[in-house]
Amino acid sequence: MKSALIIYKSKTGFTKKYVDWILEDVKCSVTTLDKAKKSDIDKYDIFCYRSGT
Repeated sequence: MKSALIIYKSKTGFTKKYVDWILEDVKCSVTTLDKAKKSDIDKYDIFCYRSGT
């Protein structure tokens, strides 16, 4: 199984809520954009970035 990471940035809290909904169905790691490091990203096979648009 491949490992996955979601990186997100949320000003209003909705993106965090959206990420929480994803976590109900998908097992993966999560971090905020402020805490993410390239060395962390390199450990995962898949990563997704979420933010408000």
